[in-house]
Amino acid sequence: MLEHFENPRNVGTLDKAAPDVSSALEKSGQCGLVVRAQLQFGLDGRVVECRWKTFGCGALVGSMSWLSEWARGRALTELLAPPMALLTEELALTGDRLHCGEFAATALRSAAEQALAKLAAK
Repeated sequence: MLEHFENPRNVGTLDKAAPDVSSALEKSGQCGLVVRAQLQFGLDGRVVECRWKTFGCGALVGSMSWLSEWARGRALTELLAPPMALLTEELALTGDRLHCGEFAATALRSAAEQALAKLAAK
């Protein structure tokens, strides 16, 4: 996790007005976490780019960084069920840090659902 926390990948934003970009904002009133996950997707239903910003702890930063790397090139439907076992193993998430990984996955899943809805509307 330390590598993804110290050198997070894919931090930033995409043009949320673009027709091939989906954006999800997740907030946790319980612990104050905030994540915006954005996906740029192709007509083939695959992720072209993934960007994110967060206000949260190192576990959340590491989780979003890892998930953004994992998501690139995958089918949007794969993002509906991110590999939590692999994420927790790769980042050594335990105890209360598991919640951060789950929260990051929720943001990614929400962005994928929005992207699928946009594709279905075309």
